[in-house]
Amino acid sequence: MIGLFHRESMVAFLVTVGFVLLVIVAALYDSVQTVREGELKALLVFGEMEAVLEPGLNVVPPFVSKTYPIDPQTMTIDAADDRIAVPSEFESDVQAAADR
Repeated sequence: MIGLFHRESMVAFLVTVGFVLLVIVAALYDSVQTVREGELKALLVFGEMEAVLEPGLNVVPPFVSKTYPIDPQTMTIDAADDRIAVPSEFESDVQAAADR
């Protein structure tokens, strides 16, 4: 009886540790965004634009953020099925990044 209880608690512990590790790996995977050379992306967190992502690896908040390509010529964000104007407070960031 004591050995069975110990085995059940060990299984529960291992399942819990496995789940926690899975969540950590998913968060790490979701928090790194790669932007290719010559591209710019808009970082939206909870639907609001937070930053302009430049080429390279970028760290973003996991699970609550999305990235969309930016067209610096027209100052628009190419969202899923719509084109959205870049907010005016980010236009200078887009222009500076496009000039590099």
